[in-house]
Amino acid sequence: MVVRITISLPNNVCDSVNEMVAERDISRSHLIAELIQAEQTRIVEKELAEGYIALAEEHRRFADVAVSAASEIWPRYEQST
Repeated sequence: MVVRITISLPNNVCDSVNEMVAERDISRSHLIAELIQAEQTRIVEKELAEGYIALAEEHRRFADVAVSAASEIWPRYEQST
């Protein structure tokens, strides 16, 4: 489904759009749709990257706790065997 909208652009932006559509041999609508989709993809990828960084930090903290706990328990385990 396609929805028709009207937008207003500054002259310099419109000039850039016209140059880009001429280079790509596509319509303005197609170009603007591509640019919006690319921006949506960029936003999702940025959010995913931030999530992966947060998850990695959470895993690092867990590993620190696990190593600390293992350091306390391991000598006792070795003595009992």
